[in-house]
Amino acid sequence: MNFKSVITIFCFAVLLGCNAEFQTPVSNENATLELTRLDGTPIPSPAMDEFLLSKMEELQIPGLSVAVISKGDISYLRSFGVVRADTAEPVGPETVFEAASISKAVFAYFVMTMVEDGTLDLDRPMHEYLPLPELEHDERYRSITARMALSHQTGLPNWRFLEEDGKLDIKFDPGTEFGYSGEAYEYLVAVVAHLNGVTPRTLEDVFQERVAVPLEMTHSSFTRNAHWDAHKAYGHEAGVAEEDRWYTDLSVFGGAHSLHSNAEDLAKFALAVIEGRGLEPDTYAEMLSEQVVLPDDQPIRTSFGIESWALGFGRSSTEAGMKYAHGGVNEHANAYFMVIPAQGYGVVFFANSSNGLALAEELEGFLGVLAGSSERSEG
Repeated sequence: MNFKSVITIFCFAVLLGCNAEFQTPVSNENATLELTRLDGTPIPSPAMDEFLLSKMEELQIPGLSVAVISKGDISYLRSFGVVRADTAEPVGPETVFEAASISKAVFAYFVMTMVEDGTLDLDRPMHEYLPLPELEHDERYRSITARMALSHQTGLPNWRFLEEDGKLDIKFDPGTEFGYSGEAYEYLVAVVAHLNGVTPRTLEDVFQERVAVPLEMTHSSFTRNAHWDAHKAYGHEAGVAEEDRWYTDLSVFGGAHSLHSNAEDLAKFALAVIEGRGLEPDTYAEMLSEQVVLPDDQPIRTSFGIESWALGFGRSSTEAGMKYAHGGVNEHANAYFMVIPAQGYGVVFFANSSNGLALAEELEGFLGVLAGSSERSEG
């Protein structure tokens, strides 16, 4: 397996053939509001269905789970297609998809619940909570904080296995610039687990208690469980076993990459972000505040319009207000999340295809989300 193909920032639109039969969309009765574009213009649900089905066929996406939030509530919630390209089993309300790097946004919210109750200090060096022996050779690691981890300022690489020497090293002085890093998130996972008296193998219980249960995210989990085994949407290529598609142990909480969820659950999370639900106003404001500005020539900025980073989210200016977004790319699985809190508006979707994120820009265009594009990060 080519691990470099599992996670890469910029290769999300590789066209792969598939013969999926596109199913009649599965609706959810909870989506009772009128679907609208960002400017409030109504969109008949059949027109949205037709648009998505046409894009699924064009982009060869076998399965899709999608939700739109307008007027501060879920106004559109649909499932389309099949759980894997070599079967006729339809995607439905129970189906879960790989969230990939959208995991980082949900994990950041989880961390902020601990910042709020004093369990974790964003600006206390993480080594004071839990040393990381692999970095003790570099004195700079002692300045790395949770704030730097959540805003990609640690100097750590994205993933060590993508480095030529396979080692974990600091690439720049922590806190001085932006550098996307899954490794930093995994270090923070270890710290969070330690502070809660558990391990990364049992941190899921804490996440469920603090986030999933309060937000009613009933099908969301960072670690493998029986529901995954029974209801997971598999990747674009038929016959690829889950164990062969991952570079890590799915029984371990992966704050940077391992979340599995669906559009209804992620829409509930989006509503919490829009409303600041579950966090005090000061904590909420801190989470979404600008932490680091991306240079004009930074590839994520030039390619995807991300202007700055908050704690767990990319930030882009739009005519309607600040857009907070994250994308996810795993091999044969893409996901997308964006909200504009000032408008009570958002879009989320999951696709079991390498072509899923090619849908994001077109869907935002269809919905009238203006100016700025969101980060399509790796899983």
